[in-house]
Amino acid sequence: MTSEAPLSSQTVDAIWDLFGPLDPPSVDDAALLALALGVADQATRLACAQAMLASPSAQTRYLVVRARVRDQLGLEPDFAGTLGLPARAELFVSRLAQTARSIERLAAEGRWTDAEARLRSQTSDLRAAWRLAGSAGLWEEAEEMVRALIFPMMEMRAAEEFSELLALGYQASEALDKPKLRSILLSYEGVWFARLGDPARARELWWERVELNRSLGNPVAEADALLDIADSLRQFGDQAGLLAMLDKVERAVVSSGRPDLEAGFWGLLAEDRLDKGDVATAIEHGVRALEILRRAENAIGVAPHVRFTAARAFTADKRYGEALELLADCLETCVENGQASSAAATLTELAVALEASGGIGLARRCLEVSFAIHRELGTRHVKTAEKAVEDLAARHPEKSDDRLTPPGEAWVSESSAILAILRDLRSAPAPS
Repeated sequence: MTSEAPLSSQTVDAIWDLFGPLDPPSVDDAALLALALGVADQATRLACAQAMLASPSAQTRYLVVRARVRDQLGLEPDFAGTLGLPARAELFVSRLAQTARSIERLAAEGRWTDAEARLRSQTSDLRAAWRLAGSAGLWEEAEEMVRALIFPMMEMRAAEEFSELLALGYQASEALDKPKLRSILLSYEGVWFARLGDPARARELWWERVELNRSLGNPVAEADALLDIADSLRQFGDQAGLLAMLDKVERAVVSSGRPDLEAGFWGLLAEDRLDKGDVATAIEHGVRALEILRRAENAIGVAPHVRFTAARAFTADKRYGEALELLADCLETCVENGQASSAAATLTELAVALEASGGIGLARRCLEVSFAIHRELGTRHVKTAEKAVEDLAARHPEKSDDRLTPPGEAWVSESSAILAILRDLRSAPAPS
């Protein structure tokens, strides 16, 4: 695209400094930004307009630019603008839906650092796209973006974006008559409130999911929701409520025919016995859960929790080698799937086993990363995680150093480094 009055290099640089480059950056992109901002002279504006009206790809670029600028200014999306381009809205949403899918693929491939980096850099454009999808009634594209982005936004603790995606997803599920989408959203929203320390609201949402899937004849999702409710009751100390529904949960799990859910149920029983100090029975239940897990397919959601529970039981029984092996597997799964909150819990438990077996330095590193994750996500466990770091340093002052707590967004690289050390320890020959 050429213009009769090209922008000066100073104007181009100023625009990049304000709003960041699009990819690939060029003077033409700067001209588009200038058009969106209304700072170009009339000749440049006319040249830009003529080129964009003749080129669908340039029109799409304009929509991306305009959406970014309006978002930076805190304004609602307005895609008609000065050029009268509402027909390009679908093209804009489609383009950003592809970006959402690419982020989802990166996460699925275990490249969570790349996925998170791309998500953070593209959030402004993605937000504009999903808002437009909702206002324009592009429900299939809206569903696609919600499915791709809801989990990473939850893990990043991006409250505003997560809430917008939830609302959009619920709208899309009604518009497309897709109750299964609503079921997925109820699950994520329940997790969100549980992490905020509001178990009552979380359980309300999960009970709604139970009833919805019962009406749909979906025993798998129903059993999954019941497991979430039971585990919430256990975590928040409602023993009477937990005991009252264990039989119901077991029947639902058996009816589902899913080994991963069965493993989750036995993991829940193991956690309950640990809470009561019955280590022997906890190990028995934990080992059974692990055996079931080995034959389960699609166990990504439950595998870390089952391994974590069994490892806690082994640590309580001073079987530190077995505990460390399970926790390393658990942390690896968390890294591969971008499960930051689960990684924080795993790192904390790793520290317990490492300290007990003499690995004080690595234990401290685990607690530092766990604290960083909680701090970054703003969870209700921040103070507990910080105190764990301080308590370990007080118990082992000779092992203390001046290492700074890493930033929370570096948890993947930090966890990967810890995993590498653990693998070296596991592969080292036993002392003769």
